[in-house]
Amino acid sequence: MNEPDLWMLSLNAFAAVVVLLSALALVLAALVRVFPADANPRAAEAAPDPAYEAAIRRAVEQVAPGARVTAVREVHEGGPR
Repeated sequence: MNEPDLWMLSLNAFAAVVVLLSALALVLAALVRVFPADANPRAAEAAPDPAYEAAIRRAVEQVAPGARVTAVREVHEGGPR
């Protein structure tokens, strides 16, 4: 195999990769348009599990009788986001 053939093979392989990646990008863009993400991806996580909330309320009542839990929210490691 001489050098011009090697260069042509390399250029053809590069062109094939570019075409394939472009086609995949178009497919991905179409999928994103057909199935858009939620505006707030953490909306499902926003409401605490009722069992956890009840356990927290019960624990607070045992530690500080008469105390009232007004809100239960998740705080991520490193502080709130």
